[in-house]
Order: sequence, then C-alpha cells, then structure tokens
Amino acid sequence: MSRITIDRRGDAPVSTDLLVNGMRLMRQDIAAEVANFPAATAGESWKAAERAMILRLALRQRAAWLGIVAVPQADADGRLETDEDATLRALLEAEVPVPVPAEAEIAAYHAAHPDLFKAPDLFDASHILFAAAADDDAKRGEARRKAAEVAALLAREPDRFAALAGALSACTSAQQGGALGQISSGETAPEFDAALHRMAPGEISAPVETRFGVHLIALSRRVAGEVLPLALVRGAIAGRLAARAAHKATAAYLKQVMAEAEVGPAPPLVEAPEVPGIKAFIEGADDERWLKVIGAMNRAADPAAAAVAAMLAEPVEHTHVHSHGH
Repeated sequence: MSRITIDRRGDAPVSTDLLVNGMRLMRQDIAAEVANFPAATAGESWKAAERAMILRLALRQRAAWLGIVAVPQADADGRLETDEDATLRALLEAEVPVPVPAEAEIAAYHAAHPDLFKAPDLFDASHILFAAAADDDAKRGEARRKAAEVAALLAREPDRFAALAGALSACTSAQQGGALGQISSGETAPEFDAALHRMAPGEISAPVETRFGVHLIALSRRVAGEVLPLALVRGAIAGRLAARAAHKATAAYLKQVMAEAEVGPAPPLVEAPEVPGIKAFIEGADDERWLKVIGAMNRAADPAAAAVAAMLAEPVEHTHVHSHGH
C-alpha cells in the first residue's frame, strides 16, 4: 500500500485507505482534495476533505443503487456538468422534493417582513460639496474647515443655501443651486444616504464626509416608500421560502446519508492470482464499474458471491494503476 506524505503544518492521517459501505476510498485521492478545503491546520483540512469525499462516494453509491442515470446539463455560461455532478443533482432531485410554500405561509412572511418589500424612500435634496480625496489629509482638513464655516453661516441665513452652492460647490449641481433633483434610497454614497434618512424636510445637515469630500445637505421634501402589496411580490416570496426549505431539506438528507454510511479502515489490497479476472478488475476498474459491483452487493442475499459475479461480468483491461478511487 502506498503512503502519502503530508506537510508538517498538521496531523493529517496518512497510513490507510477507507472503506465506505464496502467501497475503497484511496488516501491519495483525499490528499489531492485537501487544497480545496483550507483550514487553520492541515489536520482540519484533511478531515474536511475526507468528510466531503466520503459523502460524495456514499451519494454515488445511493444513486447507483437507485439506478439513476443523469445527462449533464449546461449552465448559463455554457459550462457542462461533470458526469458525477449530474448524477448527484439527479439524486437530490429524486430524493429531496422541492417544497411548495402554502399561501398562508407566503402571506405571513409578507406581513412579518415589510421592510423587505418596501419601495425606496424618495428625497428632493440639494448639497454643497467641498471636494477632497479621502487620502489627501491637507485637502480633507481644508474641506472640513470650509464646510464648518459655511454651516455656521447657513445656521443664521438658511435662505442663502442655493446662492452659496452656486458659488462654492465643486459638484456640477452648483449650476442649479446645488439641487440634485429627486433621488431614492441607496442612490448616493452610503454616508450621504444615511444623512438623508436622518433629516427632516427643511433641515440643513452638519458636514457629512464621503469619499468625494465634505458635503452640506439641504432636504426640501421626503416621500416615504410604501410596502408593496402581496400580489406584486408573491412570486418572490414563494421563491425565497422554497429555496430556504429546499436548503434545509437537502442539509438534512446529506446528514442522514452521512450518518448511515459505514466507514472504516480498509484492509490492504489483496492480490488474487488464482482468479485472473478478479485481479484484473481490482487493478483496472473505474468508478462506474465499482458502483455496479456495490449495487449488485446491495441487492443480493449473498453480497460476496454477487461481488465476484459482478467483477467477472465486467472485464477490464489489465493495468498496474489503481483507478477505482474517487
């Protein structure tokens, strides 16, 4: 049996293959997957990769036992699934039905989460921008000083906002007295948007800093967004609830498959010179042929006899490379 060398960052097991429901999972195959499961230590990465590969093998065995054959599908970008991914997708579709949320559940979700289905607030606002890059300390300091001076002036003479915007603002809106027109929630920089939500109509803000510089904001009107009626968002809610339920059901199914899998250390690979057909099968069979053997064993009263018969019925080209792992 070959030994796998793991780097010194952790304590990953290195000595033995595993048997998953009677089918061998090679340690070198697990080692090849470790990089896809980053963790704090190599041991944790190994355990995560091992668990994932045990689960995938158990799922492939389940699909073989059910006789599931899937045709790979292409995604939106034209990339085709692997045969294994297609099989696992078809298995989940067969074993984990997509739930359909009840009308009462949809209505209750709409009532409990009004903010998720609310039209954005609308604002009629103007501003004065004192431009300064966030990483330019000198300009940013000067912008703060000017903004504070103009804020103090506007506190005494708020009617001068448009005139001061036209004279001082570094934004193109200066030509309209700083008027930005009607803007909606989320349309401006986060700090600017947050300030709008804190303000009342007729108010002029204290200096507000964004990545563009320092702003003084005047809010003339605010229209609160209304909650969209259930009829308009029913489909979106149904999709969200179905996806959440499907995720939960899939997680429960995978946990069950993992819990039912019989996993343990595998014995050394056995040479069988007295039965050349079996020796050739062991040395050259691919995943598909091994899954057929497992399926035959699961359906038979005498699994050992069924395994021998299945191996002899599936001749493979003699090779010295073990290819029946993942």
